[in-house]
Amino acid sequence: MVKVGARALAQVLRTLPEDCRGALLYGPDEGLVRERAEAIARQIVDDPGDPFRVSRLTAAALKADPAALADAMGALSMTGGRRLVLLDLGGETTSGLGAIVAAALDHPGDAFLLVRAGELAPRHSLRTFFEKAPDLAAIACYADSADALGRLLDETLAAAGFAIDPAARDYLRSHLGQDRAITRQELEKLILFKTGDDARRISLADVRAVIGDTASNTVFDLVAAVTAGDLAAVDRYLEKAFAVGEQPVAILRLLARRFQQIDLVLGHMAAGLSREEALGRLVPRLFFRDRDRFMRDLARWPAARVRAALDRLLEAEADCKTSDMPAVTICARTCLALAASAAGSSARR
Repeated sequence: MVKVGARALAQVLRTLPEDCRGALLYGPDEGLVRERAEAIARQIVDDPGDPFRVSRLTAAALKADPAALADAMGALSMTGGRRLVLLDLGGETTSGLGAIVAAALDHPGDAFLLVRAGELAPRHSLRTFFEKAPDLAAIACYADSADALGRLLDETLAAAGFAIDPAARDYLRSHLGQDRAITRQELEKLILFKTGDDARRISLADVRAVIGDTASNTVFDLVAAVTAGDLAAVDRYLEKAFAVGEQPVAILRLLARRFQQIDLVLGHMAAGLSREEALGRLVPRLFFRDRDRFMRDLARWPAARVRAALDRLLEAEADCKTSDMPAVTICARTCLALAASAAGSSARR
């Protein structure tokens, strides 16, 4: 397969060639690396979080034990099916990684090796190894071009049933695009903000109300802190979110979306689906890095408390629009109260 060009990329992300033994995803767009890695991983295993079929290694683990990758590639599946070995290098660019990977792939077995990396120079040993091997794939992940970003915006918003004004679209194209994960998260915030709007059209004012010049993961970190019951982190992220102009109603809606996801999965499980089957019903699917946190949320929030949280969030949003109390205060009190509820539940367990 070697280096995967733009024309072949869509097909590879849908269906890998039968003889493909591994893939390297690299580049400065970490969100895009993770998004494409997840698409490939799910072709190998139904659940990338399955510890019996998935082995996870880091650059630090390989430095401590260079043979760890070969051991993981040669391990037998305990439950049947092809195994996945996920090697997350982050920003590590040590030249000896190419030799370690080559030695690991030299062993027999049908495990699939999926490598996530940051920016790699054209002559980096790992990159050249994957680009030259006929049964491996090398996929570059760079920030979306203006045209690609425009298509992503149009497709995402259209799928949610929204049209967008030209000025609003131009604003998004100038403020997003450096990281695919952040772009998708910011679009999700925008869609949630407009949920319930019968006009189904996004204006420049809507975009400016939700997406600031410093679009970031702050609100998503805040949501994770609330559901985890981390009061100190909630307080810290609230201050940061309001400092960069995040809107209280947008925060409440994103938090409600998280509880709706938890409620949906718990409902499917109560109806008899396995946890993995229930997770598979989520649209969009969870990011790799969000999966473990979501699993903990499922254990921490029983169905009755999830519905109570949703009721409280709905009431808080209504208060933001009708009460004399500042919306920032209402939002902060609601987030802290829900986090305290989660912390109390963890303490009782």
